[in-house]
Order: sequence, then structure tokens, then C-alpha cells
Amino acid sequence: MAQTLDFQLRPKDAAKRLGIGISTFWEWSKRDPDFPAITRLGRTTSISASALDAYVARNTGSTK
Repeated sequence: MAQTLDFQLRPKDAAKRLGIGISTFWEWSKRDPDFPAITRLGRTTSISASALDAYVARNTGSTK
């Protein structure tokens, strides 16, 4: 069974992928309960790229 490799995006890159500003990214992450979980490891913050893509698909009705 083939597995896909999920990678993590930094908040700045995730915001760019969504086409929004960094402050809007943080606002969505705090206020939208369906927004993908933010991962913190020490001082590094990231978000799953596949979870972010799934979030976009759910909220725009598109499939990738």
C-alpha cells in the first residue's frame, strides 16, 4: 500500500497558499473550529499541507 508524504507549512507559507495575509491566517486559526490544527514544536509553528488542502476543498466545494 503506497503512502503519501505529508509535509508541514510555516504560517507565512500557508497564508500564501490560501491567498490571504498572515494576520487573516491567525484570525481564521483562532475563530474557525474547522481550521486545521496548528502544530508547535518549541518555537517552530507549522500546519499540515494536506489538512490545509482538505480545509480549502471543504470550504470552496472544489476537489484537487
